[in-house]
Amino acid sequence: MESAMATVDHSTKRKPKHRINTTVRSKTRNLSFYEFESRVAINISGLRYETRYSTLAQFPDTLLGNPGKRQEYFDCMRNEYFFDRSRICFDSILFFYQSGGRLRKPHDIPIDIFIEELRFFELGEDVIWKFGVEMGYTMPEDHILPENETFKLIWTLFEFPDSSVAAKCVTILSIVVISISVITFCIETLPEFEEYEGHKYFSNPFFVIEALCVVWFVIEYLCRLLSSPNKRAFLKNFMNCIDLASIIPFFFTLLVMNSFSGFFGPEGLAILRVVRLGRVLRVLKLSRHSKSLQVLFRTFQESKNEFATFCLKNVWNLMMCVIKQ
Repeated sequence: MESAMATVDHSTKRKPKHRINTTVRSKTRNLSFYEFESRVAINISGLRYETRYSTLAQFPDTLLGNPGKRQEYFDCMRNEYFFDRSRICFDSILFFYQSGGRLRKPHDIPIDIFIEELRFFELGEDVIWKFGVEMGYTMPEDHILPENETFKLIWTLFEFPDSSVAAKCVTILSIVVISISVITFCIETLPEFEEYEGHKYFSNPFFVIEALCVVWFVIEYLCRLLSSPNKRAFLKNFMNCIDLASIIPFFFTLLVMNSFSGFFGPEGLAILRVVRLGRVLRVLKLSRHSKSLQVLFRTFQESKNEFATFCLKNVWNLMMCVIKQ
C-alpha cells in the first residue's frame, strides 16, 4: 500500500512540472488572448525593455511584430528576446511601435547606421523611404542590374564610374566630349562664322567636330538604353530625356538643311538657329558626373514651377530677337 501511494505521489509531483514546460513553449509560439495583452521582455545588448505583445502586433510584417520571425531570438532561460544591436537606435524603433508608426532618428547616430538597424528589424522599405523624405535626407537607391551578363557589363560601364578603371575612362571621355561640344557651340555663334549659314553649313569646320560629338552621344545613349534593366523607367527619367533632347537638334538640322535648303529664306534659317539652341541642354549632361551640379539640379526641381515660367519667358524673348535679326 505504501509503495503504491509513493508511486502515486511521485507521478503527481512530476505532472505539474511537465505542464509548466508546455506552457512556456506555447507562450513563445501561439499567443492566447491573455498572452496577447501581456508584457514581453526585449533585451538589447544587456538593456531590458518591456512592452505588450499587442503593441508589437500592430505591424505583423516586421521582425518584432511577427511571432515566427522573432522566435529565433527567444531566450528560454531568461524568458526574453535577446538582440545584440544598438541600444540608442532601439529607443526610436520601440517608439515606432508605441506611437503607431512615427519614426525619429537619434541625434548622435549616423543615418546609414540607423537605416541598417531599421532594416534589421524589418520595418519595411516604405517606412524607411518615408522617414528619409520627411527628414530631408537623400536616401541611397537600390541599384537594379540587368540579368544578362553582357548587358550588366555595359550598364555598369556607363552608369557606375567607380566600378572599374574602364568605367572611369568612359566617364572622363564623356566629360571631355560634352565640354568640346559646348565650347564648339559657343565659338560657332561668333560673327566671324556667320558666312557658313545656309548651303555653306556643311563646309563649316565646326560641323565635323559637332558630328563626331553627336556620334559619341548616340552610342552612349543607345548602349544605356539597350542594357537598361527597366526600359520604361529609363525613358521616363528626366536626365535621359535631356540626353535625347540634346541629340535631336543635330539630326533635325541635318535633315532640313539637306532636303529643304533651297526653300529656306532668312526666316527659315532663323528658325534653325532656334532649334540648334537645344544643344545648350548638353551642359546639363555634366550633372551626371558632378555632385555640385546635382545639388543645383535638385534646387531647380524644388522650384520647378517658377523655373519653368522663367525659362518660357526667356525662350520667347530669345526667339523674338533671333527672328527680328
